[in-house]
Amino acid sequence: MFQRRTLASLGGVLGIVAVFAVGGCAGGLDRTPPEAPRPGAQEADTREGLSRELDCADRIDAFDNLEEHPDYMPLLDAVALPLARAGHEPLQSVAQEGSTEFEYFAKFGLLTRGDASARINVDDPGRARISWGNFSEHAGVVELHLPACGGGGWHAFPGGVRTTEPMCLSLTVVSNGQHETVELALGASCEHAP
Repeated sequence: MFQRRTLASLGGVLGIVAVFAVGGCAGGLDRTPPEAPRPGAQEADTREGLSRELDCADRIDAFDNLEEHPDYMPLLDAVALPLARAGHEPLQSVAQEGSTEFEYFAKFGLLTRGDASARINVDDPGRARISWGNFSEHAGVVELHLPACGGGGWHAFPGGVRTTEPMCLSLTVVSNGQHETVELALGASCEHAP
């Protein structure tokens, strides 16, 4: 609207410019000037597009302790995952029908403490996606935010990890200002498993 008044008052040659400006506005084009690129902006935008928060309503089970899940190791007292360990078989990772970039899927639940929040990051986002909670089984992210869902026990969420091939995958768990990097054996053994 401001552009129309200014251009109309100038008349003549600027009338042509007004037609283009109005045409651009009518087409829904954003006329705000583009921001200058920020260092690391593309990487941040990519991670932002592949980040989401786990929905507490997606929980499929809750329990007081990890006794029923001896293969799961607690991390930072916020998350529990089936970590790679010497003498244990890797988790099954199966090629899915309808080839995609992340063709292999290792299905296993994520356990979270009800009174703790955390974040899980994929350390090699070009090769893996994590997908816990009830959303498309073909979707996945490289960063998952885990809210405190309530209670002091543990909550179980369905899902797993998609990879480009069977592999030993590193994930970083962050909670309360601390971080811990762990390995998951997804169809392949991990060389440095404890």
